Amino acid sequence: MFLRVLGRAIHQYGTRLFAYCLLDNHYHLFLQTPEANLDLVMRDFQGQYVQYFNLIHDRVGPLFQGRYQSPLVQVDAYALQVTRYIHRNPVEAGLVTAAALQEYRWSSYPSYAGHLPRWPWLDTNWILGQFHKDAPQALRLFVAFHQVPGGPGPPGTVAHMPSVASCVP
Repeated sequence: MFLRVLGRAIHQYGTRLFAYCLLDNHYHLFLQTPEANLDLVMRDFQGQYVQYFNLIHDRVGPLFQGRYQSPLVQVDAYALQVTRYIHRNPVEAGLVTAAALQEYRWSSYPSYAGHLPRWPWLDTNWILGQFHKDAPQALRLFVAFHQVPGGPGPPGTVAHMPSVASCVP
């Protein structure tokens, strides 16, 4: 249900989603909000999901700890770092190995890697395009980039993408 509610919010507010990862106690989203409406997107998304979760689990009160964070991402290489950070969260949390990252279904990584269908609201083209113009080569470079933590993005990342926000509650 988390992904369905997220997809509705993405569609409703004209937001672009480049990466996501849901873990036991938090989640990460990498969004672009062309309408500068991040507060509305997050309010509606979190509000609807928390209401659903609390109803199903017969509980009340907040579900997530603290308010979301939203650092601005203006440099393409940093956008790739943010994507890798989000996708590698299950590895860093000890939930999967880097080699099994494509098996963690609560992340956008398996959709990028072709192991799960891509949600229609997940925008993979811009990130993959930063690796190479040729789609199969871009995918190979993307997967290799995610096998190691940290480090610089791939060389030659020159495309410009303004007003990208990484939202981490």
